[in-house]
Amino acid sequence: MKEHNKLLEETKDEVTQIRAKQREAQAKMDKLEKELLGKWSKEKEAGKISMDTVEELLNGTSTHTRLRFQLTRLIGKQILKLSPSKHH
Repeated sequence: MKEHNKLLEETKDEVTQIRAKQREAQAKMDKLEKELLGKWSKEKEAGKISMDTVEELLNGTSTHTRLRFQLTRLIGKQILKLSPSKHH
């Protein structure tokens, strides 16, 4: 027990520094996560399409050919955003 207490005393400052760095890193990660979640929410809201429009597209209504094309492009963009990039 004496050796253990000695080790704790000898490493006290180092442990304090490590814990401070951990808190700082966690705070940065929390901030980044909040920012990214906000950005994602805004992008998600901006890309919303009404369920009526989706139903009309699924039913093949000829007057919505342009919307069908736009929906296809939107879905394609979302898939690309979710796909892991090989360029990173």
